[in-house]
Amino acid sequence: MITNCPTSVLASLFEITEREIQKLTVRGILARALDPVTGKTLCGRYPLAESILLYTRFLKNRVAGLNEGDDEYRRHKIALLQAQVEEAELHLAALKRSLHRAEDVKMIMDARDAFIRRRCLSLPEQLATQVLDLTNVATINERLSEGILVLLDDLSGYDPSADSELVAYFEKLITESASISADRVRS
Repeated sequence: MITNCPTSVLASLFEITEREIQKLTVRGILARALDPVTGKTLCGRYPLAESILLYTRFLKNRVAGLNEGDDEYRRHKIALLQAQVEEAELHLAALKRSLHRAEDVKMIMDARDAFIRRRCLSLPEQLATQVLDLTNVATINERLSEGILVLLDDLSGYDPSADSELVAYFEKLITESASISADRVRS
């Protein structure tokens, strides 16, 4: 009866490479054979029956998820993947909250531009009566400058909620969105 065998026989029996046998030995899964006289480890020799028992125990533990090295790596890999998924979900949620439909942005920008245009076009009419009788260039310049500063201040305080067309557009959008959501719930 063979009690000890070389690494190549064990590798062939387990259908793995000799290098994998060495790795299993380093990890403490397999043990090298001992010289019966000196008690020293025999390099490249393994106790056959004990090695089969240890390797089958290792495989059972691997299937059950109990091996430290493999499973620790897997646990870390899974934790990393879960963290990456969570990060991607948070990023997606942030994008969904921060992105707006192009037609909504266009509507707001068009409304703002129309407001600016109306205010700028009304400036000459407002200032004409103030400078009509003035002959001093410095005074005319001062009144025009004051008028422009008032206009700029007015423009910086633009409030989209004061624009009735814009408010009506978004009210219609909200109503349509609620209707679509209600239809989805019923389906």
